[in-house]
Amino acid sequence: MDNSLKCPQIHTVEDPTQTNLICSGIPVVFPYKPYPSQVEYISSVIEACESSKHALLESATGTGKTLSLLCGSLAWLKQKRASCPELNYPKVIYSSRTHAQLAQIVGQLRKTVYRPSMCILASRDHTCINKEARKYSGSQLNITCMRLKKIKKCPYAKGTRENLIKLRGKLLDLEDFRSECKSIGWCPFYAARELIPAADLLLLPYNYILDLMYHSMFRQIQYANSIVIFDEAHNVQSVAEDAWSFDFSIEWLKKCVGEIDAAKMVKESILRGEGKYDNIAAEVKNITMEELDFVKYPIINLMEYLKKVENVGEEGLTFDGKMLIELFIKGTGYSKDSSTVKDGLSLLNSNTYSTILGNCSELLAPLNLGAQITLWFQTISMVFWFMSNEKQAEFSSAFKFLNKVNCNTHDYKLLLHDDCEKDKRKEKNKEKKKEKSEGEFRSLKAFCFNPGFSFMVILEKNPRSIILTSGTLTPMELIERDLRMNFSIKLAQGHIIDDNQVLTQIITHDYDNSKFNFNYENRNNTKQIYSLGKLIKEISINTTGGVLVFFTSYIMLNKYYGIWKADMIPLIQNAGRRVYRENADSQKNAELMKEYKESIKRSLGAVFFAVCRGKVSEGMDFFGSEARTAIVVGVPFPAATCKRVVLKRQYLDEHHEILGVNSQMWYIQEAMRTVNQSLGRIIRNKQDYGALVLIDYRYSNDWLRNKLSFWMAKNLRIVGDSVEAVENLKTFFKQIEDKKLKVPQKHKRSSQYDKVDDLMDLLMMALGNTLFKEIMELFRLYREGKVKSVALVAECVHKSFLEAFKKSSECKRAYLRLALRKTIALVNKEDKDQYRDALIELTETDPLA
Repeated sequence: MDNSLKCPQIHTVEDPTQTNLICSGIPVVFPYKPYPSQVEYISSVIEACESSKHALLESATGTGKTLSLLCGSLAWLKQKRASCPELNYPKVIYSSRTHAQLAQIVGQLRKTVYRPSMCILASRDHTCINKEARKYSGSQLNITCMRLKKIKKCPYAKGTRENLIKLRGKLLDLEDFRSECKSIGWCPFYAARELIPAADLLLLPYNYILDLMYHSMFRQIQYANSIVIFDEAHNVQSVAEDAWSFDFSIEWLKKCVGEIDAAKMVKESILRGEGKYDNIAAEVKNITMEELDFVKYPIINLMEYLKKVENVGEEGLTFDGKMLIELFIKGTGYSKDSSTVKDGLSLLNSNTYSTILGNCSELLAPLNLGAQITLWFQTISMVFWFMSNEKQAEFSSAFKFLNKVNCNTHDYKLLLHDDCEKDKRKEKNKEKKKEKSEGEFRSLKAFCFNPGFSFMVILEKNPRSIILTSGTLTPMELIERDLRMNFSIKLAQGHIIDDNQVLTQIITHDYDNSKFNFNYENRNNTKQIYSLGKLIKEISINTTGGVLVFFTSYIMLNKYYGIWKADMIPLIQNAGRRVYRENADSQKNAELMKEYKESIKRSLGAVFFAVCRGKVSEGMDFFGSEARTAIVVGVPFPAATCKRVVLKRQYLDEHHEILGVNSQMWYIQEAMRTVNQSLGRIIRNKQDYGALVLIDYRYSNDWLRNKLSFWMAKNLRIVGDSVEAVENLKTFFKQIEDKKLKVPQKHKRSSQYDKVDDLMDLLMMALGNTLFKEIMELFRLYREGKVKSVALVAECVHKSFLEAFKKSSECKRAYLRLALRKTIALVNKEDKDQYRDALIELTETDPLA
């Protein structure tokens, strides 16, 4: 990386309309006049950065948390960078759960004056622009990409210093970044990696930080002395557990053997002197058949050993984590012919084995194979990591990095089980051949229940501070124990709204005075389902705007929707309400959500049926009337019969004295955190309002009700009558209407119109009333769509600038320069050179510009 590309200073733009404040001794510029809670939040962020302490910060959805986090961290970074411009300067590594949430963060960043050198990271699945490589995904795409790059068959693989300069300093979300890279002919994946060293702000999904696999993919990231932020961190623990869990099946092991057999065919072709593999490196070509068998037989041995285990079945057998080491030692060294057991791990834990695996993968690259071999290497890496504590094993150089993490196999549970559905289908196909498939669809899952392992790895890299933030982090003591970390700074804030802006109701009984109880035994009660449909219909009819209805699972949602489709759904539609249902497919769901919001925009009521822990309930924004009522049906406990949940609860009961939580406490906490997250979609700003409804009598019990977010519980009513609940809803919305609580809407015509509106405000301040009135009519016509060309607006502004510059004070010239930049940006959209050039020339007439 060219050091001249490094920029030790954080740039800002001038914007006199923004608010200057001092938080914890650091100057901060905020886009609006901040609420006291936002000042408190920013101060906590800066304190964590300055004092090198870790922080847990809870602030409800809609309180401006993301803006506060960005302004606080970047203001501190700007100050720090100015005082110590050494090469090893700190960065802000900002992560959130999904790329959609990261796109929202970029949108918030554009509202600020801060213009850091930014880089957004994504895997090849999200960034690849090579048509040949995009035929594949996952590991196979990675292998294809590296092969095409190595043989110089990818035209996008290499960028230039000029390309870097073009990309630096632009605030681009992933979609914009991909388009920008494509326009200059540079691969977004490799462009991002080149931008990392010079970036002040890195944006990435947080599984890229928590999963070791991505550490090697993005090894250029400098964690030392940097601020690591986890936004929407309520899912961090489960993502970290998944990152350190793994599984494999006999079916997959067969694919590994198949790839090695394919490598042997390539080797045979090389021995015959065929020229189609000439591009393969000489040391790879020199691999022998014996070496390929050397990596193959431990896999075959393990397959046979797993098949040999008796009484597995669909329910499976469970073991403590330490059994995995024994299984691998015996399994990889197992010999079916001699029935002897050798120490297979001593064979796998060798430089020779890892080298041959690497060469085997290289040999398969021309065939676009090798993904399974790569996954096998990752699997045995995890097994060696297991051994670091249990046997104090001395690793080969291939696995030395694992010695740094102090693991404990007691934090794992193993499940060996058969997929009986696959087995039955296989048996049916083989009936004529009278063959058996004993253990053929057997798999082993290793569940990690210690999310702290991911954070041990991060802490080994010496970050300055780790900040976790979300609207639902309490109880924070449990997060500390779960992650095995000490968070010195803790902040739990209420909401910025008044109590009377939210009505929360727990509805315990239906219209016939029967209890609403959606537990597993009662959720298929037809009478209850129809009573629920009638209640949702009444709520939707009496809500002006959007209604979100969250179910505990897709199975429940689809079943109820199917029952209502013939009668209840048409009744809702006949009342003028559009009805939508969440789709598990992300692209289809995005289209449905767009239609839903358009219905609200056209002043049509709408109902969106969704799922707790789904796309709609996690991080999706609803502004103003897009969500006026949110309903949760049933209690979204984790699936009680899921083997992972069963083993997690068993683990917690075994370790509850250390962790401070038993299985029942965790089970309830998981459910209520999901409820709070789903209902939190309703409020987006200080003027917003809405109704929250929980339909299930169990919410009336203290052990659930007391875990509602504090701001939701302030105006809480437990209602035993559905009729009364609907009347309460009517009264609430009427009182809001009577008070004429004005809620800002986000339905502006387009981003171009937004920019014109911003420019109008600036010109009024910069030009004064006389000149402003002369062009105000033109702006009005443009906003109404009667003037199509923004260049006409620019021409008028151009003439106004010429006159205004001659008689402006220094103060007004600051506004003029900002208005000038915004006007140039507008003209650039239509690429009207003559007006853009004329506007740029204005700066030359002003010595202060």
